[in-house]
Amino acid sequence: MFCKLIEQKKVLLYGTFIFLFLYFFQFMGLLNRISLLGAGIFYFFYVYTGKRLNIDIRDVLLGFTLLLYGYLANFSFTDMVSAAALPVLLSLISKYVVTVSADKAEKRIWLLLTVFLLGFSLHGILNSILYFKLGFTENMGRVWKDIWTGLDLRATHQNVYVIPVLALLFPAFLFFKKHKTVCSLLILTNIFFMIYSISSFSRIPVLICGILLIWEFILFVLLNRKNRNLFTYLKYMGLAAAVCAVLAIIFCLRFRWWEDSALINTLARGGGIFHNIRFKAQMNALRQLFTYPWGGYHMDFYGLEFCHNVWLDMANASGIVPFFLLILYTIISAIDIVKLLINPFADVKLKYVLSGLYFAFLLYFMIEPALMANINFFTPWTYLNGIVLGYHALLKERNA
Repeated sequence: MFCKLIEQKKVLLYGTFIFLFLYFFQFMGLLNRISLLGAGIFYFFYVYTGKRLNIDIRDVLLGFTLLLYGYLANFSFTDMVSAAALPVLLSLISKYVVTVSADKAEKRIWLLLTVFLLGFSLHGILNSILYFKLGFTENMGRVWKDIWTGLDLRATHQNVYVIPVLALLFPAFLFFKKHKTVCSLLILTNIFFMIYSISSFSRIPVLICGILLIWEFILFVLLNRKNRNLFTYLKYMGLAAAVCAVLAIIFCLRFRWWEDSALINTLARGGGIFHNIRFKAQMNALRQLFTYPWGGYHMDFYGLEFCHNVWLDMANASGIVPFFLLILYTIISAIDIVKLLINPFADVKLKYVLSGLYFAFLLYFMIEPALMANINFFTPWTYLNGIVLGYHALLKERNA
């Protein structure tokens, strides 16, 4: 009987990983209602086998916030249920997989991260192949085809498939000696995605990659502040950065790259980084929060369709109540990340990877209308939050 139960749990786990990969890959343009049905079935079986709902205040807060958002924003019933249930179910499933047993929990976390990263990155690679083959869709600006749906997607939406792997560039260099094959693939994928982003005049991945490198360097210093070899590490990192800078300068001088640079033109577009119209729209949205407290899409974004900020776009659509509830959920999830980083029992590699992915999506949400564009751009964040929460519970149980 016991052996049969073990086999059932293995089948459930393997089935979960396959489903999650297909979901994040958006295989054949997987419909939201099919994803919702699949996630609901797997959650039911985890509840049935584990004899517990595994729901806490974060899940209730997230579900209520998104349900209220969908209702006040006048979503159809199907869209409202998908927007509210899918992010919560993905969070619950990832939390369940981590906590299903203490045995090999870290391995399951890496598998959860792998199916997510593989799905998203492969989708991004396939879309990039279409871009390099066909270019921008004629007369539509910075728009090109999606491999599965055949729809024309804006560059801001295409970028979401590029963002996650950028968060792993620093760890790939840091742990290269121990994991040469995986880290080599991550570095090569990062290089490919940077070429793809610059070629398509997409500055968001470039900026987020730079910010994440700074963040993870700071994290490296903090985690190694008591290490006597820290100065040596910093010296070699500084030397490597200097060599890269010199090579970049030589390359620019040799090919007079700055005269017609896709990167420079991209960074300078629309007022540049610091004077970009979307930041002006966001400041204007903050001023209008209490002018339109019940939403209704009345805010002035200086001619932009969206504010390019998940929280403020939610305020524009459904008012200040969902806006402040989502901020509360964000603060709680950020505290969970900080607790992970200061936990002495947590795996060091997971600290870099989970915090990097978390902040990658947070940065993306600050400058793109992810939730308004597609709920599937928002669910990876709640999925990661579920992993972090499950890991906390596991570490607490181990060291009780």
